[in-house]
Amino acid sequence: MAASGQKAGILLMLPPPFTPTTFWVSVQRYYFAGTVYVLAATTYNGKTYVNTTIAADPEYLMMRRTASGSLESYFGNDGRNWTFLAYVGFGNAFTTHWAGVFSGNPGAGTPLTVNVDYVRFSFPGANTQVQVETRTGNATDTADPSWTPWSSPHANGLGSPVDRRGAYLQYRLLLSTSSLYVRPLVGDVNLSWEYRPPLGEVVTREFPLGKTLVWDVLALDANTHGGTIAVSYSLNGSAWTSVQPGGPNLTVAGGLRLRIRLSTPDPSISPSVTSTRVGLRPEPTPPILAPSPLPLWVLLVPLALFPAWLVVRRVLRGPFRATDLFLIHTDGRLVVHVGGRHILIRDEIAASGMFTLVARFVKDSFGGTGGAGGDLKSLQVDEREVAITKGEYLFLALVAQGPRPKHLDGAMADFLGAIEGAHRASLAAWDGLGESLGVLQGQLYWFLRKGHRHAHPALPRRYYPT
Repeated sequence: MAASGQKAGILLMLPPPFTPTTFWVSVQRYYFAGTVYVLAATTYNGKTYVNTTIAADPEYLMMRRTASGSLESYFGNDGRNWTFLAYVGFGNAFTTHWAGVFSGNPGAGTPLTVNVDYVRFSFPGANTQVQVETRTGNATDTADPSWTPWSSPHANGLGSPVDRRGAYLQYRLLLSTSSLYVRPLVGDVNLSWEYRPPLGEVVTREFPLGKTLVWDVLALDANTHGGTIAVSYSLNGSAWTSVQPGGPNLTVAGGLRLRIRLSTPDPSISPSVTSTRVGLRPEPTPPILAPSPLPLWVLLVPLALFPAWLVVRRVLRGPFRATDLFLIHTDGRLVVHVGGRHILIRDEIAASGMFTLVARFVKDSFGGTGGAGGDLKSLQVDEREVAITKGEYLFLALVAQGPRPKHLDGAMADFLGAIEGAHRASLAAWDGLGESLGVLQGQLYWFLRKGHRHAHPALPRRYYPT
C-alpha cells in the first residue's frame, strides 16, 4: 500500500434478494497518512459503520461465525495465532452468506492490486459421515434368492470383514451431513478377498528318537471347518503310514516325521491345527518271576554284599563329571548349549526339543495331588544322566557321568533362578538371536565347569571359558 485510501480484506454479504450495497461486513487493512490500520466495518440498510480501527499491519485476516450466528473479526501474522478485533454483523443470525476478498481505492488515487495466496473456508460441526453396507449372492441378478439382505453398516469404514460368502458382492454407501455447505466425499472403495487351495499339507522335520520307544499319545488341537484333517508318519524316510489321533500304541525307533494334510471343499474357509502333541515312553520291561523259597542264610547274602557293591560301583563309575549344559525355553527353543565334546544327542536343537517334550509328557501323564502335574527331574541314557530343572519360563539340563552330588538339584534351581532374574528382559521375549544374550554364555560355561560344585552358586558377572 502506497496511497491514502487504499484498502484490501475479506467481505461477507447477504445473497439476493438483498443488494450488495445493503448488508455486508468486512475486516480489512486500510492505508492512511503513511500508517496501515486494520479495520472492521458493518453496512446495514446501506449505511456503513466502523466497528473498530487499530494501527496494525497483519499478514492474515479471519471472519468467524459463532454457534449463535454472530460474526467475529480477527487478525494475525502466522495464520495460526489470532487476535480478536471486533464483533460485526446485522443483529440477526443468517445461515447463508456470500464471501470473498476485495481491494481498491475509494478516491481517485493510485489503484491497488492484491496477490491473495491463501484462502481457507472451514465449517466446524459439519459432522459428515460415510457408512458402508454389503450383501452377497451367487448370481448376477440381485433378485436371485441366493442374495443375502443388506448388512448393518460396517463398524469401521477404513476396513471391516464382510463375513459372508458368495460368488458376487454388492456394496452401497450412505452419506450424511448436518451442514448446508459441507458434504462427505468418497474417493474410492477397495475390496479384498481370500481364496484357499483345496488341499495343503505340513511336514515336520525328522525327530531322532535314539532308542526304541512306545508311541502312545497323538493329540491335535484342531477345527475341520467342514473339511478334513489327516495325519500320517514316516520312520527313517520310509513310506507314509496313516495314523489316527488318540493312542496309536506303536513301537517306533530311528527318525520320526509327521505329516498333516488339510483339505476343504470350500475355498473361502480352511481347516486349522493350533497345536500337535506327541507322547513317547520307554518299552515296558519284562515281568520278574517270583523266586522259589530259599533258606534264610541265602536271603541274607545280598544284604552283606550290597555295601560292597555300592563301593565297587562308585569306584568303577569314577567321579562326577559334567559334560554339557542346555538352556531351553519352555516352548522348546534352544537358547544356549555349552560343552559339547561328549554331547548326548548330536543335534543340539533336537536335544532341546526332546527334553521339553519328555518334560511335558511327565507333567501331563503323572499328575500330583490336586491335578497340578509332575515335573521331570532327571533321565538316564546309557552311562550318562541328564538332570533337569524347570524355572518360570526356562529349562536347565545338565548332562553328566558319575555319581550325582546330593546338592545338585538345589544348585541348579538357585542358578536357574538367578539367570531368569538377571536376564528376564532379554529372555522372556527372546527373538531367537544369539547376539542379544550378552554375557549369558560365559555364565553358563562357569556353571558347567565350576558352579555346579557349589551348594548355592552365585551368578558371576563375566566368565571366559578356557
